[in-house]
Amino acid sequence: GKVLTMEYIDAIKVSLLDQLAEAKLDQKEIANRVAELMMQQIFEFGFFHADPHPGNIHILPGNQICFLDFGLMGFLDIRTREAFVDLVWGIARRNEISVTTALLKLAESDSEPSREGLESDVAEFMHQHFYRPLGELRFGRLVAELFELTAKNKLRLSPDLFIMLKSLSLTEELVRHLNPDHNLVEQAEPFMKKARLARLHPQRFAGSLLEFGRDFSELAREFPAEMRRIMSQIKTGDARLNFRHQGLEPLINSAERVSNRISYALVLASLIIGSALIAHADLKFADVSLGVIGFVLSALMAFGLLISILRHGRM
Repeated sequence: GKVLTMEYIDAIKVSLLDQLAEAKLDQKEIANRVAELMMQQIFEFGFFHADPHPGNIHILPGNQICFLDFGLMGFLDIRTREAFVDLVWGIARRNEISVTTALLKLAESDSEPSREGLESDVAEFMHQHFYRPLGELRFGRLVAELFELTAKNKLRLSPDLFIMLKSLSLTEELVRHLNPDHNLVEQAEPFMKKARLARLHPQRFAGSLLEFGRDFSELAREFPAEMRRIMSQIKTGDARLNFRHQGLEPLINSAERVSNRISYALVLASLIIGSALIAHADLKFADVSLGVIGFVLSALMAFGLLISILRHGRM
């Protein structure tokens, strides 16, 4: 195949530690700079390299970082970035309520999720993983497991978030390969503080108010037309109300079971009475009383009904 070369980079692949040492490059400083750049891309710009594996990061003289291959880039809007900051902030502060709130902001669901159930799962998750010092936590693994928790609670996360998660995981693997003692969570803290403080900036606050006013004015403008459309549907009979019950399944199943037992008991009673009449008439088949056969079948049916009743724990 053919390769399009736009620029030749004479540098050392970041994972080749022996060559980095021979070139007298500082591995700890490189790890710090790689993490710093990725944090800036994700938390400040929301536009980041989505495939930062070692083959796409080379080191130039003076510990300069060179990113290659921008074919796969990720994007997060400011609201998603802020919700993700709240998520990481809650993880770092071991606050399951903040983590749950952030997850609900980041996720979508076809039905209203149970906040109590989600909070319970988050609390259990954090109790299992946060007995270790903060420096021993694995940033990428924690967030990945937390996103699996959302799937368990039938919440959906956007593809951009998964791309960002992959980038963070690759970055963490790389910086820990360069420096096993590197603390990515601690390095992310200043970026998170900056993002949280940015919400209180007067310009940002004014922009939020302006956006709210614009959305509200659009709603007010569209409301009369929507009301006219609804009234028109009511007049023409096109309006429909759909009702859906929930929680009645056990009652329905119980009613069906009762009706089945009543029908079964009626058949059993009829068989007993019929067998008695046949026995009284002394009808036989191959010298065997048909009444006796009927009574045997009745006994088997009665025994089956008794087992069914005892199995459900009620007479």
